[in-house]
Amino acid sequence: MASIIPSEYVSKAEDIADEVYKRTRVVLPTIARMCLISTFLEDGIRMWVQWTEQSEYMDMSWGCGKILATLFVLINLVGQLGGCIMVLIQKKVTYACGVLFFIVVLQTFAYSILWDLQFLLRNLALIGALLLVLAESHVEARSLFAGVPTISDNSPRPYLQLAGRCLLAFMFVTLIRFEFSFLQILQNIVGCIIMVLVTIGYKTKLSALVLVVFLTVLNFYHNAWWQIPEFKPLRDFLKYDFFQTLSVIGGLLMIVLLGPGGVSMDEHKKRDAIALRYARIPQDLPTCCDSCGAAFDVSHALNCKKGGMVKRGHDDLRDIVAGIANLAWGGAVTEPIMRDANGSQPALIGDIMVNGVWESGRPAFFDNHIVNADAASYLSQDWETTARIAAHAKHSKYD
Repeated sequence: MASIIPSEYVSKAEDIADEVYKRTRVVLPTIARMCLISTFLEDGIRMWVQWTEQSEYMDMSWGCGKILATLFVLINLVGQLGGCIMVLIQKKVTYACGVLFFIVVLQTFAYSILWDLQFLLRNLALIGALLLVLAESHVEARSLFAGVPTISDNSPRPYLQLAGRCLLAFMFVTLIRFEFSFLQILQNIVGCIIMVLVTIGYKTKLSALVLVVFLTVLNFYHNAWWQIPEFKPLRDFLKYDFFQTLSVIGGLLMIVLLGPGGVSMDEHKKRDAIALRYARIPQDLPTCCDSCGAAFDVSHALNCKKGGMVKRGHDDLRDIVAGIANLAWGGAVTEPIMRDANGSQPALIGDIMVNGVWESGRPAFFDNHIVNADAASYLSQDWETTARIAAHAKHSKYD
């Protein structure tokens, strides 16, 4: 995301997402659960209101007789309403999720959803949302060293969260519209990018919140069932789509609440940070650097001049200074070419060029130098000596 959108905007958006989470975290679990069970609640009420129609439909579709058809409606009514109540009051949530999962599977076969790809994907998304509820309720085994950060986690919760995120992605697939208009193509591209970020667990809280807003707008725009007269069949179809999408929105709110889980890019970053903080080697390090090809270890990750923390720190500082210069003078350019390459000398590239700093209309070039003062070659030096040597090295570049 940061490579597509400037990092400062991503950071600002993450700050806003964190603020939204802090202000709503008391009510967020309840809102997420209510959204998530809305499909089952609406369908359970439908079974009560349309008891005769539903039982006659099952009898006509399967020729199973009135008793079995009525039993099917009763199971759906009791199972869905009972499961919804258990999820809302947080009692026996594991059993409630099991009952609701059974209802989803039962309806998949009873209504021949198995052969309709769009409805099948939506049912899989519902299962994904249920897995996230199950992950929330899962009680992790308490460590003897409570409060001490652990690097590994054998709990099934991260895998439930991973499966839930992946299955939720199926809902968005059903919302893609193959229309050759600029806005529709843009909507599909943006939505798919955000959904991929949620699925892999990258910038998860921000991505999930953006997708919640995105799906909510689409849901109220495309599935406004309340605007359709009651006698039209379209009303029931739109209502079905509306509440199914609302359930997936509840699943996304669960992701905001729980985080991406252990099997995600965000969690791997946290795990590595904890390992480094307590002087441990992060797990699953690559064997070679993908920037320069050298053997990879923690020291190389810090010091690599092509992709290590020194390089990233340099680029971050360059962008910050360029932003300030742009506010002060305007027209700041990063990585300007100061001298073209020739047969004997390589090209000379600065960090920032700004016009009018010293004289009106005259370009001024700025170059940063980032030093890892903890590197082995600097350990015997004080900071002043290290800074002086670095400054001399930078000046000699332009001599």
